[in-house]
Amino acid sequence: MKINASQVKAFSHSKWEEFIQKSLPFLRDNFKEWCVDRKEDELRKFILETVDFGKQYRIGKEINIQKLMHFKIEFNFNLKKYDVLQKEINRADINEDQKTENLYLLLASENYKLIPVNLNTTLL
Repeated sequence: MKINASQVKAFSHSKWEEFIQKSLPFLRDNFKEWCVDRKEDELRKFILETVDFGKQYRIGKEINIQKLMHFKIEFNFNLKKYDVLQKEINRADINEDQKTENLYLLLASENYKLIPVNLNTTLL
């Protein structure tokens, strides 16, 4: 039995539609404020853009795509702005789980910098 191109395309479309249907509640449940002013078409577009972004960097597991959605919402990151992020996500020597974990750590450290505190240690 041979599968033609239109059958492969139909299967691929149904697979992505299934992922979108899983991701819509994920976004609405976890990022309520972010989703409030966005219509379903915008959310679907965001999901597909994140999938495409992940494909560029060999990130394709559903859980990792959802992590990328989380990072894009929380950190609003731009890879072109940060060379270190670009280098990390392009590494060929680590798997996609490590890439997403390392990306999170870099984004968090960039956005949540420690504030220096000076303590006066002289006692009254």
